[in-house]
Amino acid sequence: MLPATGTTLCCSIFLAFYLAGFCASQASSAEAELTLLTLEGDLIGRIEALDADSDSEVLIQAYYALLLPEIRLEAETLHTGLIDLIPNYEVAFIAADSAEITEVKFDIDVLWAGVRTLHALHFTREVAELLDTAYNSAFSTLDLKPANTEAE
Repeated sequence: MLPATGTTLCCSIFLAFYLAGFCASQASSAEAELTLLTLEGDLIGRIEALDADSDSEVLIQAYYALLLPEIRLEAETLHTGLIDLIPNYEVAFIAADSAEITEVKFDIDVLWAGVRTLHALHFTREVAELLDTAYNSAFSTLDLKPANTEAE
């Protein structure tokens, strides 16, 4: 068997997409939700042995343990940053200091955006949603839901 060259690889990829397109065009409208190909890359998938109802911190730490060391450090830094902001947010909230609340909420939103981006880049959609739910549970005081999320 010959090693795949750039041309051979390109032809193989083209053939795969051509066949996928052909099969998709053959699907009836009743089968519009037919999934032919799902590309997830090197994303981390669900840990089957871990129950979705597990403690939020246990869930977060279990998935973060699967990350490469430098990415895990980034994830843990963002996580710790959110933990560190809890007292500031509570003090500002109790004092009803709207300027301070706005400032702390901005810092929270920046960290939360970093967390969600990290989840999207390194975990499957299912795991990212599971982690988002765990974060919302663990940090319920901070109201991590994005501002543009509509009430369901």
